[in-house]
Amino acid sequence: MFRNLPARIARSLPRLDAPPAVGDLRVALALALVLGLAPATGPARADGLSLGVTAEGVAHPMSQRIALDQLAAMPQAEVRAVTPWTEGEVTFAGVAFQTLAHSLGVAGGKVVLRALNAYEITLNTAQVIEDGGVLATRMNGKPIPIRDKGPVWLVFPSAERPDLASADKAHMWIWQVDEIRFLAQ
Repeated sequence: MFRNLPARIARSLPRLDAPPAVGDLRVALALALVLGLAPATGPARADGLSLGVTAEGVAHPMSQRIALDQLAAMPQAEVRAVTPWTEGEVTFAGVAFQTLAHSLGVAGGKVVLRALNAYEITLNTAQVIEDGGVLATRMNGKPIPIRDKGPVWLVFPSAERPDLASADKAHMWIWQVDEIRFLAQ
C-alpha cells in the first residue's frame, strides 16, 4: 500500500495490518471529539438525534439519552411564537417542558440545559414551566434541522405573551439542546 512513498514517510504511518496502539486510539478519540463526531460525555449516538436527560436528587433519579422518536411519542404541545431569530409568527411543536419535568417527579429546583456547541445555561425549573416552555422538535410542521437551531429548541408562546421574547427573557430560548440536567432544590 505504501510502496510509492519514501521509506521515512511510510515508516511513520501506522500499520494497517496490526491492531492500533493505545496512543492511536487516544488520538482517534481526541480527533472525534474535536471534530464533533462523538459527544464529550455519555454514550455515543448513532445518528445524533437524541436528547440526554438527567435528574439528580428527585423522585425518579435517572440519566439516559432519549431518541427524538421517543420524544415524539410523548404528549405533544404546540406554541405560536414571534422571535428575533425567525421571520413572522412560527408554530412550534414538541414536548411541553412541564410534561418532561413532571414525568421525572420534578416541580422545582434548577435545570441546566446544554447545547451541541457546549453552551450551557441554568434556569429555574418552575419558571420555565410557568412560562409554558416547550422542547420543540418541529417548526411549522417540519423537523428542525441543526442548522436552523434544532433538533431540539426550548421555545415559549411569545405570540400570546410578547414579554417572553423580550431582551430579559431571550437567554431562556436555548437551541440545539443536547442535554438537560434537572437538579434538586
